[in-house]
Amino acid sequence: MDMYVIKTLALTTILLVVIYIFTFRRIRKNRENKWDSVQEYRDKYLKRRENRPGESNYVTKYNSQEDYREK
Repeated sequence: MDMYVIKTLALTTILLVVIYIFTFRRIRKNRENKWDSVQEYRDKYLKRRENRPGESNYVTKYNSQEDYREK
């Protein structure tokens, strides 16, 4: 191999590593600023759930394992 090819491969590899590090750091920094809609929905749901006085967990026909229960 020519020395020219080796130098070109080395410089290309170094350039790719620098670009990768720069991109990784930027993504990690921006991750904190992103809007997490799922977490926001969970927080609002739990807040609404805690503010309901007198509510108890009960089984309905929609969330039970049984098809029908006589009263």
